[in-house]
Amino acid sequence: MHAKAKAQRAKNVKLANLPKPSKRSKEKRDMKPSELLELHREEIRAIVLQNNALNPRVFGSVLSGTDTETSDLDLLIEPLPGMSLFDIGAIRYELKELLKIEVDVLTPGALPDQWKDVVLQEAKPI
Repeated sequence: MHAKAKAQRAKNVKLANLPKPSKRSKEKRDMKPSELLELHREEIRAIVLQNNALNPRVFGSVLSGTDTETSDLDLLIEPLPGMSLFDIGAIRYELKELLKIEVDVLTPGALPDQWKDVVLQEAKPI
């Protein structure tokens, strides 16, 4: 029993000394997605192209100018033949890593019918 208590105490000490998890994702960020888009426009285009897609376009709050520091970035992409869900996942992951914000990546076929026409008409190229 003494050895177990010692091991538990050592474990508790190690856990207490670990850095606390970042709450950054829920905190207010320093920049809005529209500002990050302006800074990383070329990198965003390159990531999309490297993952079997073309024509990245922005829609949502970034397009309308109502984004805040807690908004996400909504992107519409055109899939190339052979594109898979893994490619869409890779685009999303790489953009999240680059921008440090939430990113939604959709293709025209994945847009909900209720706002598909509006998004297709209004989305602007990056």
